[in-house]
Amino acid sequence: TIRGTDIAGEGSELRRLEVMRVEDRYGPGAGAPSPLKASMRTDFLDDESWSVEALTTSEHRAYFQMLRAGPRETLYFDPKDSSSCAAVVTCGGISPGENNAIREIFMTLRRYGVERIFGIKDGFQGILARANWVEMSDDYVQNIHQRGGTILKTRRGHPDHAEAAKVLQENGVRQLFVLGGDGSLRGALQMATALAGVNHSCACLAIPATINNDIPLVDRTFGFDTACTVARDSLTAAYVEATCNANCIGMVKLAGMHSGFLALESTLAARNVDICLLPEMDIALEKVLDHCETLMGAKGYAVIAVSDGCTRSLFKDLGGPAEDMDIGPWLKDQVLARFKEKKKPLTIKYIDPTYTVRSEKANAFDSHYGAVLAEHA
Repeated sequence: TIRGTDIAGEGSELRRLEVMRVEDRYGPGAGAPSPLKASMRTDFLDDESWSVEALTTSEHRAYFQMLRAGPRETLYFDPKDSSSCAAVVTCGGISPGENNAIREIFMTLRRYGVERIFGIKDGFQGILARANWVEMSDDYVQNIHQRGGTILKTRRGHPDHAEAAKVLQENGVRQLFVLGGDGSLRGALQMATALAGVNHSCACLAIPATINNDIPLVDRTFGFDTACTVARDSLTAAYVEATCNANCIGMVKLAGMHSGFLALESTLAARNVDICLLPEMDIALEKVLDHCETLMGAKGYAVIAVSDGCTRSLFKDLGGPAEDMDIGPWLKDQVLARFKEKKKPLTIKYIDPTYTVRSEKANAFDSHYGAVLAEHA
């Protein structure tokens, strides 16, 4: 047995993050034995199966214990209950690997004996319209993992969660699987609260799917690895353009409205970026422009990566671009204007791979990782 003192050293703290349990709100469940006992060798987990995540600051280190997802010997919901069903919904922007996760959710529920499994189109708002509910079958999901995007049309935004909860209750949904990023996961929490408000026992299970990798306490979201590969290729293309044209800057705008993980990791992978601008940074535009001049004077070319969230974090003091302005073209114009003012020759090859990154088919890592997260959910 590993004790807290075996992990956390002196000056560290150990915290346990409790999960929201259906039985805590609605009482004991069916207690049905898992069908996996008879069908395959399974290493079951229990309420003492914890994972530990370390968060370190300059002042101290905190360890967070989190209950592991995975198979249990007894089930809260009886999979043989013909009056109940499960549903899957994808929300927000698409991410590589979502079809892999949808397929694995379906296959795993089938192994448990769940007969009715619905895919809900149009995100959370699709819950309200019964026409958006598709009863999935083996044929429906068979080959979806071989294509990018989501077979269930996604949509941003949230409906009236109370109304959506009533629809889920009326249709006997006992397990709602939500695929998406930070906004989608917040929506899943709001949905769980709304379901409690109508006293309907339904497990809301959130699976982190986003190219931004911005979910707290999750080392890596699925879709991020594929996105970094595609983004790196775009940075490489910008480098080729910059070095093959006279007096040229290659500029790439990458997704990351609130976090710069995609721009940062793809920059580190590309190894040829001169300037990388992230939402978390506080950089004056004048310093960026001055450095562009220095680079062009020294090398004759440069490569710039910029996250789209820099409209808010980098240039807020300028009274420059508005929140909804596209940072890439704006920054391009600022650099060109500076060089024109100084009467220096310059061309900029601008690349925006945002939707190419999102729509790419999952690579080997994300195909496997997304399937594992979905299976354990």
